[in-house]
Amino acid sequence: VNKVLEDCRSKQQLGAALEAAVRIDPIGESLPQALDWIDQNGDPEVDILRDWLLVSQLQIGGEPWAELLTSQETEFGIIEIARARGRKCDRCWHYDIDTGKNNKQIELCSRCFQIIEKDS
Repeated sequence: VNKVLEDCRSKQQLGAALEAAVRIDPIGESLPQALDWIDQNGDPEVDILRDWLLVSQLQIGGEPWAELLTSQETEFGIIEIARARGRKCDRCWHYDIDTGKNNKQIELCSRCFQIIEKDS
């Protein structure tokens, strides 16, 4: 994923990796097994694959996207990169369609809004 993101950045299609939405269509058994292991054994508060990859949105499988910047087939699967939808959160810098809907003064995604509300 990082190699494909760097290709987009070198072509100036993206500035930062957080501007990206990634779709991975796994091929073979090793990647789906690893993803299942993370789902079953990982901590849902910490083991967020989208955060590990430093992208705003991540989709595993599903329908291919129409608005692609690039697509590459690797030994693990097909990796598609598109521009992330939504606005940039002022706190975490992820792009999200919910950014700004909870608080009109600060552009926060729903995850950051919940964190700030919990700490208040």
